[in-house]
Amino acid sequence: MQPLNTTVAAFILSYLSTKISGIIYTLEKPQTHLLKHNRAVFIQREVGTDVSSFHEGIIHALGINVDILYLNDVPDELTLNGILRTIERGITVILSFSSASIPHALMYLENTSTNSITVREVLSSSLQCVINPVRMDKSGIKFN
Repeated sequence: MQPLNTTVAAFILSYLSTKISGIIYTLEKPQTHLLKHNRAVFIQREVGTDVSSFHEGIIHALGINVDILYLNDVPDELTLNGILRTIERGITVILSFSSASIPHALMYLENTSTNSITVREVLSSSLQCVINPVRMDKSGIKFN
């Protein structure tokens, strides 16, 4: 069973591909869904198979001037810096990673960087996202 956040992201990406003409570039570890071209073209890369790292995939995406970049993880500062550069170029970035809440997700991004001020500035000027936090029952047990 796929995690809920990647299933939601796949649905959003599929929907967007019916509405825009452009390039949607996905970087996943592991790749979770095979997405079909519609009006938009999908370029799907699996980290560890097609590219060696998220950062390498971001560099490739920037080189082909994608319209949307999707990542299912932000494992390190190098990746986060690439994401911030991508946002600054006006490219829509969709992130999907497990987090207990929106504040926790934002704190994770801030803590991943040695310069949290830059993270705050870039996100505050461009944040448009859907965050699907991990849901927990009253006992604190995670469920999807």
